[in-house]
Amino acid sequence: MRCLCSAICMMMPAAALSGHIVWTGSETGIWDGVTTSWRDEHGNAVVFTNGDDVEFSGSAEGDTIEVSGNVQPQSILFDVAQDVTLTTVSSSENNFISGNSLLTKRGAGTLHLASKGTLNKST
Repeated sequence: MRCLCSAICMMMPAAALSGHIVWTGSETGIWDGVTTSWRDEHGNAVVFTNGDDVEFSGSAEGDTIEVSGNVQPQSILFDVAQDVTLTTVSSSENNFISGNSLLTKRGAGTLHLASKGTLNKST
């Protein structure tokens, strides 16, 4: 349950509201809104929801992450020491990242962007 304010609490799954999630890639290596390839701040397996702040860190190192569908994160953080490739599933033209997402890259690893997208901000 997540509280929206101190006076009102709504009973809903944690994944129902956008939040900060960290990539595990534990299911398939595919970033979509179906697989539980993410962990929330409590360590629970969750699916990506448009508007989430997403983080790719140690567990993403050396990975290829494939976008499936139109994902619209609030922000994207890559904090990796090893190389990471972000690409799209080639079976459809509808696989891309869009929106006003802030893309931040930290760490010594190289981020290879091989995906379609319309990101408007980066650092």
